[in-house]
Amino acid sequence: NKGKPVSALNNQNIKYLNSKQALSDLARLIIHIKEDDHNLITSKTKWVTFGGGYAGFLAAYARVWFPHLIHAAVSSSAPTKLQINFPEYKERQALDLQYETVGGSSKCLKIVLDGHAEIASLLKKKQYKQLTDIFNICSEDLLKDEKNVRLWLGDGVVDIPAQSNDPSCHKDGDACNIEAVCDILVHSAKGSTSLEALAVLADIQNESKGRHGQKDTCTRFSWKNTLSALSNPHSAGVDSWVRSWQYQVCTEFGMFPTCESNSLCPFGQGFRTEDTDFELCQATFGLDKYTVTRQVKETAGHYSDMHQRKGSRILSVNGDVDPLSTLALTTSEDEVRLPTYSVKGASHHFWTHPVKATDDQEIRDAREIIFMKVQQWLEEDDCHSKKEKLKTTVPTKATVTSKPTSQLESKIPKNKEAGAVNKKVESPRKSETNTVKNKPGKEKNAVRKQS
Repeated sequence: NKGKPVSALNNQNIKYLNSKQALSDLARLIIHIKEDDHNLITSKTKWVTFGGGYAGFLAAYARVWFPHLIHAAVSSSAPTKLQINFPEYKERQALDLQYETVGGSSKCLKIVLDGHAEIASLLKKKQYKQLTDIFNICSEDLLKDEKNVRLWLGDGVVDIPAQSNDPSCHKDGDACNIEAVCDILVHSAKGSTSLEALAVLADIQNESKGRHGQKDTCTRFSWKNTLSALSNPHSAGVDSWVRSWQYQVCTEFGMFPTCESNSLCPFGQGFRTEDTDFELCQATFGLDKYTVTRQVKETAGHYSDMHQRKGSRILSVNGDVDPLSTLALTTSEDEVRLPTYSVKGASHHFWTHPVKATDDQEIRDAREIIFMKVQQWLEEDDCHSKKEKLKTTVPTKATVTSKPTSQLESKIPKNKEAGAVNKKVESPRKSETNTVKNKPGKEKNAVRKQS
């Protein structure tokens, strides 16, 4: 197969977008560079793929599919266990709201749960004006459309930034992390009902959007407008990556973030079902429920063989705050061949972000461990015996906290003995791909080392 660049993401062109093609393109790129760049690339050059999120998925399977081209991989926050219905996403958001490590509490979670339940009760009684006034909704009519309500209440009337949680982001008063969200709900809105506390938070978050030029004069949510924006490849109101990722959700990955009745979802339980996403796929790309289900199951089967294909030298790193970690490889059948590592208090591949002075020790340790593991793998040769290959590992998290680099390095075995590599999570229960980058804190994919 060969990549085909296109100028517009209309339905005629977007059909070429899929993960298998992306992996094939990566393989062709490496082969092309090997053939044409003899001054920099030799037969001993070793390639390592890096990626976060979707790119982490590609990084891992590039190594699985093309072990003759890819020497090793670091896959960060990659949802490798594909499924249609993904209630675990919102359930993890609930758990994060009470996760004390990132500033959550059981009281904070209770306010979010009770507030959404109050809203559902008022909607059932058709108390549209009361809700319109409290949440500054643009029109009562928005609440009279069931699909609008599913969009608003089913996904949460406030933003719970678990996936993007950044401990340092609230310096400007933005309610942009779990700690800031819970501080507003529990303390700033003290004396208010749970519903009123949510309204206070929603207003603050809208003001925050204003500082970034996105503030609305009132709260609006329209299912019809959402479908229209996603269906238009030239829509000014939708970033190009949103439509392209939504296409892959409908054709390959599924992962519909539902909020089911009698679940741990902290929002309007029963208001966000998989039918919402099936309708979106149909209206936006002309894909019916049967087609979406079949294609996601086929993709899941296609990529379910990381162990069966004898994948090796793939380090899977996940943050225990990230909702997508519930579909990631967090434990392995063979922790020596496919080591895993959990970063306490970290969100979606946060350790791949630019380095900040505010980064905590867990994030710094994760970067150090990834660096040293890759260095160790680069010293290995594919002609090693099977016995020699299996004798590699990374340290457990407990061995590295607050340790200087020299001590961290001393904990990594040099092919002498195998050890456990996974640290258990100590919590309550589409990323970019670049080539030839080797700086900590950057999202990246193919990295090469000149031997």
